[in-house]
Amino acid sequence: MADKVTKGSCNCGEFTYQYTGEPLSIAMCFCKPCQKTAGPNGSVNIIVPNDASGKSVHCNFCVTCHTYVTVNVDAMEGVTVIKSGTIDGDVLGTPPGAEIYTRSRPAWCESKEGRAEFTGAFAA
Repeated sequence: MADKVTKGSCNCGEFTYQYTGEPLSIAMCFCKPCQKTAGPNGSVNIIVPNDASGKSVHCNFCVTCHTYVTVNVDAMEGVTVIKSGTIDGDVLGTPPGAEIYTRSRPAWCESKEGRAEFTGAFAA
């Protein structure tokens, strides 16, 4: 059986990507950069292994519509964080299994029972 291919894009379709297989994790992130781009209740992120090593920390966004699509974070070396809202088609078949950067989670945003919680990043 062939590995599942997931495709995604920015709002205007100019920036596209795809990954093969299942993600390492799906996590709610409450770090300050995610809150600034997605709102204070955090961002649902798909975490996949990098295909190439040596990527520096950066946010990848479309230069036309300015949609944030992927992020690479020093604290999570070897993985790429994909913003779940950029996935084309069925966004998530599986709900987030973890919450990261919970130290920055707003007091009014309750944790979800059964999710692993990390005050900072986690090693995928």
